[in-house]
Order: sequence, then structure tokens, then C-alpha cells
Amino acid sequence: MVANMFYMSFLNFSEEVSSKLTLSEKLNQILTTGIGGYILVFAVLALIWFILALFGKLFDKKPKINKVESVSAPKPEPISPVPAPTEQDDKAVVAAIVAAISAYEGKPTSAFKVVSFRKKH
Repeated sequence: MVANMFYMSFLNFSEEVSSKLTLSEKLNQILTTGIGGYILVFAVLALIWFILALFGKLFDKKPKINKVESVSAPKPEPISPVPAPTEQDDKAVVAAIVAAISAYEGKPTSAFKVVSFRKKH
């Protein structure tokens, strides 16, 4: 009940004050409040940034390396291209496929013949 009365009196006060202001005074008050709000927000963000930067400097656990003592990493060797598959490799692939099918079906390898196969990418 008391809070409701306070709220009503606050609303009446704000209406009373705002009705006495001219349009230019209202715009001036709006701009002042808005700019002040932006300045306050950026000031708090700058303060948070400063605190985080300070914590980063205080709690940095990276080992310090002197440039004189540092050793350069060896250069990686160039990667040789993979040779194209030969007919020998194709026969090995066919033999592996036939063995897998015969194990899955439970039949001997002589029970069927692989005619062709394709790679799916």
C-alpha cells in the first residue's frame, strides 16, 4: 500500500515537472541523459578492460625465453607425392574385398567371383 502511494506520487511528480518543460528543454534533458549514459557505459567498459589487462599481466604463467638462448625449429621436409596405385595394389584390394565377403557370407572364396568394384568418395 505504501509502495503504491510512493509510486503514484512519483508519477504525479514526473508528470508535473515534464508538463512545465518546453520542447527544447525536454530535448536537452533527453540528449544530456543519453550522452551521459553512453559515457558512463564506456567508462565502466574501459575500467573492466583495464582490470582484465592488469590480471593478464599479473597472472601470466608463460615461460620467458631469451632470444639468445632460443633454438630455431628444424625446417620440415617437403612431402613427397603419393604414388598412383598400381595393378599390384588393385589385386591386393580385390583380394581383401573377396576375403571380407567370404568371411561375411561364411562361404569359401571359390563360391563367387568379383566382377568389378568402384570407389565411392
